[in-house]
Amino acid sequence: MNVNKDLLFEFTKVNVDFLNNSILKIRKLKFHRGAIYGITGAPGSGKTTILKLMSGLIKENSGEVRYDNSLFQKNWLGKIIQIPEIAYIDALDNEHGNSLPSTIGNKPIKQVLSKYSKKLNIDRILQSKLTNLSNGEIAFVNLSIALEKDPRVLILNDYGIYFDNETELKFRKKILSMNKNFGTTVILSSINDRLLKLFSSVVVYLEYGHVSKIRTGIKSPKAHYKPRSKKFHQKRKDIAKKN
Repeated sequence: MNVNKDLLFEFTKVNVDFLNNSILKIRKLKFHRGAIYGITGAPGSGKTTILKLMSGLIKENSGEVRYDNSLFQKNWLGKIIQIPEIAYIDALDNEHGNSLPSTIGNKPIKQVLSKYSKKLNIDRILQSKLTNLSNGEIAFVNLSIALEKDPRVLILNDYGIYFDNETELKFRKKILSMNKNFGTTVILSSINDRLLKLFSSVVVYLEYGHVSKIRTGIKSPKAHYKPRSKKFHQKRKDIAKKN
């Protein structure tokens, strides 16, 4: 078998159906490691579905989705086994219950959140139940925590739609830094293609569950993936043990 070391995700004749209706149908689509991809389209075009397929959160009805040249592994019940190095972040998902963790990695949570916004009342966010926060505050918290965890693959659904320009720019700079310095592969979805083109290598357009076109963004499409050292991975393991 020919193995393409630059290939990270590969879709081949993928179909996803819901209630006997086709919601995603992709003949061929590839994502390469170390690049930033934007996925855009109108509501209902299949953006969330394609991101959840890449995250292993849902399964295709037919066809194949490969990660790192292999199919996703499944447990004995047929459920996909999640890959820790892939982080899927939905703007409004609540994975933290009613309160946030006190630290992220080795940093206090207040320090992490304060880095990305000077306008939000961070103390009020930390003192409130997450169910009482606004959509914008929840999206802010989710993305701040995700970026500090520094995954190998960062998948962001509905990027930027709840942020003001200043906050979005800070997040964008962090994403670009992760991509450049660590080779993090980033895949974002948004209904705003102008925003995605500002820092994506490639922008994929969806219409009615199909890929309608693929365009180059402003950022150079050349991937700059850098394999992470053993020292880096050991540091990650040590931090995980502490938490």
